[in-house]
Amino acid sequence: MNDDTGTVNKNCFPDVNSDAWYVEAVCRAKALGIVRRNARAGVPENLWRFDPTRDVQYEEAVKMLVQVYPHPITGDTEGMDWYVPYIDAAEDM
Repeated sequence: MNDDTGTVNKNCFPDVNSDAWYVEAVCRAKALGIVRRNARAGVPENLWRFDPTRDVQYEEAVKMLVQVYPHPITGDTEGMDWYVPYIDAAEDM
């Protein structure tokens, strides 16, 4: 994967300590657009959390893997659950 993010900002999420063993991987993945914050209604976006202790759901893992590999998301996605195009792309691969 082409990684031209350079130095990683280790303060990428309010709930990821800058000295955590996984901070560089999480913040690099955020910089590359592979992960993002967990949206919270009524909370400003800069305070959305990553929730590093939460289990990753199957659909989230598939989305991350599809984003790592250069495979296009195709088809009409309107009206679908957010994860359907990623599951379809993974099946295509």
